[in-house]
Amino acid sequence: MRKEILLLVIFISALSAPLSGHSMYQGDCEWLSTPSTYGPNAVFYNPALLSYPKNPGFSFEFVRAGVELTNNTFSVSNWNEYATKETLYVDDKDFVMDLIPSDGFALSVGANVGVLGVKIGNFAFCPRVIVGADQFTSRDLIELAFYGNELGRTYSLTGTRAEAMAYNEYGFGYSRPFKIGENKTLHAGISLTYGRGIFYGAVDRISGNFTSDSLYLDADIDTFHYKYSFNGAGSNQGFSSNLGFAMDVNENLLFDLSIRNLFSSVGWVHDLKTGYAAGHLDPINVLRLISVYDDLPDTLDEKWKDAFEHF
Repeated sequence: MRKEILLLVIFISALSAPLSGHSMYQGDCEWLSTPSTYGPNAVFYNPALLSYPKNPGFSFEFVRAGVELTNNTFSVSNWNEYATKETLYVDDKDFVMDLIPSDGFALSVGANVGVLGVKIGNFAFCPRVIVGADQFTSRDLIELAFYGNELGRTYSLTGTRAEAMAYNEYGFGYSRPFKIGENKTLHAGISLTYGRGIFYGAVDRISGNFTSDSLYLDADIDTFHYKYSFNGAGSNQGFSSNLGFAMDVNENLLFDLSIRNLFSSVGWVHDLKTGYAAGHLDPINVLRLISVYDDLPDTLDEKWKDAFEHF
């Protein structure tokens, strides 16, 4: 089995994606790293850092972009070892399956693009666009992709879910330092953001199973719940506020605390479509299906469709 199987499993898992306004990916795709904490982008993470002395007094960001992929299974070393292999042997697949938690595989992908952000003194203004998706895939589905279907075994789809979103946001923040005793300074800040939702979608519950044996196939998709909203004009909009504090513990350690969405009126309530689907495939006798297929005079493209109709 070639390495493409591993890549395909990850890719399919991403396509099975949860789509969400406040989903499992980290901080709505804002990653809490040094580039996010300094400069204009601090208004979205911790506005207290706008007055932090190591934060430049003036900064201008023409474009700032970041992409991140996280999961609950693979480390960078795992990826480097197995994604570069020409062939995945049984031992390789067994090792990968041992890495995946018993409840399933989770994957998050996001992009954060800031444009024309500016910080002057203790004030900052920053626009940005956020796009992200996350998913959770049941372990049985990955086993099915790796090893094929085991005769007589029932594979569970239950727990698979996905979510994705896209929105733009404008943030304005201010921070001020306060002297605490002789040697300490507490930085306190507040920011107000205005967000407009562009797209939100979710498959928030899938339950069902698939069973195959030497003579039959049986599939049962009990429920498939979905919801989505798409509005390029951004009718899903609202304001949110963030409060932050920061203090140097010593010359090598900074402690900071941020309370995000202290007040928020943002929601995906306009043009939100919801629905569900359910279905069941009665057990199919494989030998009979093949017999019907062989007897049909149609072209190859039409034979499977006609075989099911005759069956």
